[in-house]
Amino acid sequence: MCQGFSSSTNLSLIQESILHPENLEAGTKVYEKYAAIIGRVLRSQGISGLEVEDIVQETLHRMLSGFWQFTRRRRGSFRAWLRRVTRSATVDWFRKNPRIDGPTARAVGHTVAMSLVHEYDVDLMEVAIRKVQLEVSPNQWAFFEKVRMQGLNPKEVAAEAGLTTFAVYKASQRVWERLQKITQELDSRGGK
Repeated sequence: MCQGFSSSTNLSLIQESILHPENLEAGTKVYEKYAAIIGRVLRSQGISGLEVEDIVQETLHRMLSGFWQFTRRRRGSFRAWLRRVTRSATVDWFRKNPRIDGPTARAVGHTVAMSLVHEYDVDLMEVAIRKVQLEVSPNQWAFFEKVRMQGLNPKEVAAEAGLTTFAVYKASQRVWERLQKITQELDSRGGK
């Protein structure tokens, strides 16, 4: 059975939408968050239109109705559980609606499950980036972006800023460590 979580987590938001279906805000946030991720993954696999909508709806139905059986065992448990639910809904849909010219249900299910992991990681990183950008100075973020994201030489970045290489490296490192920490926290809480 799912255990309680702080109200800032997606898991508690899911719990709220199940316990209080009249709370349209919670339900809408759950739908927007997971329908977007699942939909992007399905579309990336060449699935389109009503097929995407059908699979997303079935996945969300299974996620919400089966949520009480979910138990957090370790970091990443929710992501693994959601991947299984999505894979199962996708495979079942393709078994009921086979394509003559398309891949098998099992192949699509496997590919969707693996793509979902990547999509979930990207989503977590985007949330973490937004949070960190609010916490650090614009200069610290600029150093991080130039050194870590663009791969520029810290010595050149330091010379341009009129600082020591160590100062630029240290600022970039602090931002990187904070990003990693927030990403791990988000993942362990199931999202935002």
